[in-house]
Amino acid sequence: MARQDGISSGLRIRPQVHAEGACGIPEAGRVGAQVPQAGLGARQACSLLPGRNEMTLGRVLLIRLGALGDTILASSAASLLKRDHPGARIDFLVSAGLERLGSLMPDVDRVQGLRWRRLPAPWNVWVRASLARLGGEPYDLVYLMETDPRFLPFLRIVRGAHKVALGRDEPEDSDPAGVPAAVRYQRLLKQRNWAGPGWCYPRLEPEERAENRSRSLLGELGLSGDCPIVGLHPGNSFRARKTFRRWTRRADLRSWPEERWVELASEIHCLRPDVQFVLFGSDQDRPVNERVKRQLKESFPALPVASSAGRTRDLPIAASLLRRMAVFVATDTGPLHMAAALGVPVVGLYGPTRFVETGPFAQSPAVIVRKALSCQPCYGSDRQRTCTRNLCMERIEVSDVVEALDRMKVLREGSRDRVEGAKSTRRENAWTRWDGSSGRRPG
Repeated sequence: MARQDGISSGLRIRPQVHAEGACGIPEAGRVGAQVPQAGLGARQACSLLPGRNEMTLGRVLLIRLGALGDTILASSAASLLKRDHPGARIDFLVSAGLERLGSLMPDVDRVQGLRWRRLPAPWNVWVRASLARLGGEPYDLVYLMETDPRFLPFLRIVRGAHKVALGRDEPEDSDPAGVPAAVRYQRLLKQRNWAGPGWCYPRLEPEERAENRSRSLLGELGLSGDCPIVGLHPGNSFRARKTFRRWTRRADLRSWPEERWVELASEIHCLRPDVQFVLFGSDQDRPVNERVKRQLKESFPALPVASSAGRTRDLPIAASLLRRMAVFVATDTGPLHMAAALGVPVVGLYGPTRFVETGPFAQSPAVIVRKALSCQPCYGSDRQRTCTRNLCMERIEVSDVVEALDRMKVLREGSRDRVEGAKSTRRENAWTRWDGSSGRRPG
């Protein structure tokens, strides 16, 4: 049974290959454990079921102009199309600053960034310039993964034989509530017969060059590659993306109190003295990371802890550093989804956001820790705009996070390899359907 005031009982969900919908999706009302999938290798992650192709695709353009986490979740659509159309050439139009994701996405051929995405498309010269850089040739399929009607004019600008828009072209009975974003992106492709059964997970693969640079970065941070690394993200990307958000009270609603991060690291250090800590984040996260680091050093002068804020501007290096971690703990941020797509066990601390829709959709163990309040979720609503105190985050206790880590077994003595530690927590025969009914794997 799920605990409504913290984390769940740790039920591990396995995708089933015999029925559409038995795909390891947590029921909408559940709290806690989130789709740690069993027994799949990196290359098998998007081959849960054989695809059924209605027609062959040559050139495909995917458009998702969101933040880092949104883009990573949307990349699962590229994996699905590549699975069923191996010869397809897939281009991905993303927000400016995310172009370097192209070297991490094995199922995307080209990634192009777009500046000033909110300018009206007919007068947005950057749209036409971005499309020109992609070649300007007609596409067999153009898939707009944006539900805001202001982005629909993009479809009129792009030349394509078939054009599909999320929201506009979804069947009326396709309720998006309680459906993971990655599943929603893929579901429309299935409904339009562009893909067969089965679901794909977001998947990132750093290149060897980035791996070497992250190894050097560890040395510069004064850490060793031989001891377990725990990643903590005390900041919040929602705050960091726009300057004005850092000057408004609403910007703090996703954040967990700084003193809890200090206490969490202290608890982990007491459990595993050999563990090293990396405080992850962007340039804007430097102040909070330095404060957390300073308090930890005051209590444990010899504690190996370093801040990588500002050192991982290049996304491939950030991904390579995350990949070295035994576990990554963060609020609802882009790096949380990046770590999950890299196969790193993650613990997500969720408050105002819709945890089922925006939670990690991962093959590796992923646990959501949250408190069930009557005002949740409030993201994007009037309640969020008028909220002055994020009780939903403040009520998450350090003991809740430590319990989640203990159940994942990634920090126990002798569990040096994060993958083996993750496998030991998986229940091979547990699965959950979309309708919330659970069952046992046949045989």
